[in-house]
Amino acid sequence: MCRLCLCGGGGGGGKRALSMEHGDSLTDVFEGVEFTWASVVGPSQHGEHGDVYGYGYRNMGTESLELSFDAEHTDMALGRYVPFITATVAEARRRERALQIFINESSSWHVITHHHPSTFDTLAMDPELKQSVVADLDRFLKRRD
Repeated sequence: MCRLCLCGGGGGGGKRALSMEHGDSLTDVFEGVEFTWASVVGPSQHGEHGDVYGYGYRNMGTESLELSFDAEHTDMALGRYVPFITATVAEARRRERALQIFINESSSWHVITHHHPSTFDTLAMDPELKQSVVADLDRFLKRRD
């Protein structure tokens, strides 16, 4: 049985996070091929006695997700599946990104996280013009610097 943990996303509109228990795995099927993701913890990078500053990270290992699949599907995994997963994650992060406004007051910078309930879906605007503006904004957000 696979155990997943769902965090956040309460009534305040916060972000949601889904995580796996250490040692658990789940299987994903992409274009008819099974891919298994497993949550693994590697050895600590701070050594046996903590880090050089003595903060004692003794029991903390390196957490990662391990992907396994049949060797015959290596080209498909690296050529299509992994890019699909990374693009999906990047798009989800872009959508969830908070708008931050930076203000300079008396030679010190402060950040304000801007949250507004209005979206283009709720905006009263000519549908064709709205679609054009949204497409233009999407193009702007997807551009590479």
